[in-house]
Amino acid sequence: MPASSPRGMTDPTGLAPAAARSRVLLLTTSYPRFAGDSAGHFVQAEAQALVRSGHQVTVLCAGKGVSDENSSIVGSSMLQVKFLGGSSLFDHPGAWPRLRQSPWRVTGLLTASLGVLRCAFSGAKGRDARGFDRIIAHWLIPCAYPWSGCLGRSDSPLEAVAHGSDVELLLRLPRPFRWAILRSLKKRRTRLRFVSNKMKRDLLRSSPPLDLEIYLRKANVQPAALDLELTPSRSMARAQLGLEPHDLWAVFVGRLIGEKRPRTALVAASLIPGLRIVVLGEGPLRNALQEEFPEVRFFGQTPRDTTLTWLAAADLCLATSLLEGAPTVVREARALGTPVVARNSGDCAEWGSHDPELWVVD
Repeated sequence: MPASSPRGMTDPTGLAPAAARSRVLLLTTSYPRFAGDSAGHFVQAEAQALVRSGHQVTVLCAGKGVSDENSSIVGSSMLQVKFLGGSSLFDHPGAWPRLRQSPWRVTGLLTASLGVLRCAFSGAKGRDARGFDRIIAHWLIPCAYPWSGCLGRSDSPLEAVAHGSDVELLLRLPRPFRWAILRSLKKRRTRLRFVSNKMKRDLLRSSPPLDLEIYLRKANVQPAALDLELTPSRSMARAQLGLEPHDLWAVFVGRLIGEKRPRTALVAASLIPGLRIVVLGEGPLRNALQEEFPEVRFFGQTPRDTTLTWLAAADLCLATSLLEGAPTVVREARALGTPVVARNSGDCAEWGSHDPELWVVD
């Protein structure tokens, strides 16, 4: 797992402090919409790392926040966040689950795309909205392709960050479409960054043409940023939550959707005598799970600081999703010293080979 500095903080930017302030655009479909929201917290952590390096950062995010536009001061620079609309698709519990529930929600993609175009051709306080010095697009589709082409100068360096759902989508597309998207990014000299080794390997195993194979092999692998700096210690976390010293607690953190396999986690944990279980997350499976597991405590979607406090306090974290690249909850739990039982997904097996408190099961 990546090294952290200071406690619990990782920085994927690889940037030294800027000698001169540059304008960096973070383009994403997920970002905290309100204080304590856990959505896209890793994008927020990256934005703050860039600001600490001396850059002026603008975040454009699909969906809707508490207000249409807000800003916050981090260190000595300004971090501006603007939401593009399209919350019918880009909202909890995620675009794919929402689309499967109601296919008409695809209209949210059009709404957000129009928001990108408005930003591209409107001025911001007298400055050209296309005048970014660097663009970082989280999610290949639609952020890197096609949205990033509307923003920044033609020579603005572009970095595209591929997450688990990206690679899954690319692998499901017909090969001509898959290669056309990657060639478009290659033509723009886009720097690819995968959040896990497994995702990079999966694309390479899909028999890309030679030019794209070379392009993919040059891509970087770097798990998403973490920011756990203000999380309490284990003893303080248990005291804050009122947990008895002798009680054993397991925690499941994640959206309650089929892809996260929460039922698998609860069935396994329920077999351990005396183990108390808490679920932090919301989703369409919650009612059915509550009926099946009345002894489990379901807290719904909790503020991020509460979630991290539970992760720090727990005796065990359960991670059962099979569709992850570099599971954030696994990395957070281990950074906080909490043992983890995880399914063999993404890079978990690789991490577990040198981490005795990360148990990976098939």
